Amino acid sequence: MNNKRTASLLIRVIVSLVVLLGAAMPVRSASITYVLDQSHILPDGVGYLQVTVSDGLNGAIDFVVGAINPDLLEIAGTNFGIQAFAFNVGPDISVKVKARNVTNLPAGWSARDNFRMAGFGLFDIRLLTGSNNARSGTLTFSITGIDGDTLEDYIFASSGSASGGNQFFAAKVAGFKCLKGERKCLTNGFFGGSSEVPLPATAWLFLTGMAGVAMRARRRFRH
Repeated sequence: MNNKRTASLLIRVIVSLVVLLGAAMPVRSASITYVLDQSHILPDGVGYLQVTVSDGLNGAIDFVVGAINPDLLEIAGTNFGIQAFAFNVGPDISVKVKARNVTNLPAGWSARDNFRMAGFGLFDIRLLTGSNNARSGTLTFSITGIDGDTLEDYIFASSGSASGGNQFFAAKVAGFKCLKGERKCLTNGFFGGSSEVPLPATAWLFLTGMAGVAMRARRRFRH
């Protein structure tokens, strides 16, 4: 096989890899992930929980909320889990979306309109469980019955006064264990956040580099 044919084959392989890897990576419009890295009682700047908003079946918008920080999980005691979660609705659909549009909640959970979350302002919709046994390590639910809504319609900051800053999302986590000899026992905490989790920079660099190699090789063997 001569050099020209070898180069042509190499270019096709590189381009195919770029296309396949690009297709395998998350598409922004299909899923957006945020971390809750603010707390009214624990250090700020730590990714305590993660919220993923994605396109669901039949026009639904799906939410998955879960604790991701090992330090948070280490202080988990009896009935540890998410006890409340709140989010906001964009102005374009705020009249349409109400607590009744929240579906597929775990047993023991309910949704209410317009509630404050300590330190993080007033939110359009808050989900809450009144039972310790109904706390969720991972909370999942859907928004249904809204025509034409998108993921971005649920990515808005809270309103009103907020000592911890107005955030896109907030959660209350309860069930922390008390350490032996601890005078002031921390049993729960509020967390908020608006920090999006981007596609890893290394992935973009790899794709860009591969594309660059293909382009340079093509130019080289054209002359």
